[in-house]
Amino acid sequence: MSKEIVTLYAQDDQPSGSHTSEPSELNDIWFQPSTSKWYHYDGNSWVEIPPLTELPSLHVTGDLTFDSNLYAGEKKGINGNIDIPGVGKLKFHKGILYKVGED
Repeated sequence: MSKEIVTLYAQDDQPSGSHTSEPSELNDIWFQPSTSKWYHYDGNSWVEIPPLTELPSLHVTGDLTFDSNLYAGEKKGINGNIDIPGVGKLKFHKGILYKVGED
């Protein structure tokens, strides 16, 4: 199974820069603590991911928690799996976000 580290941002200001540093088949993820909104980068802009309660096809398993004090580079307290339509299956393991590879 191949794994690919994905950048997870948890900050109020819109992230810039690193998601354009090199091509990736998986979009970066941004969580905005002040609004509790989730976004993914589609290659051109940040697109909001609807809340879990409004998107039944978005499944989260395991202990998926985010500390509102997280900021870019700090990926602690994150464990579990998430499947985002149009983005793919992601796995949080020991604070790192991976793409779940296809075998």
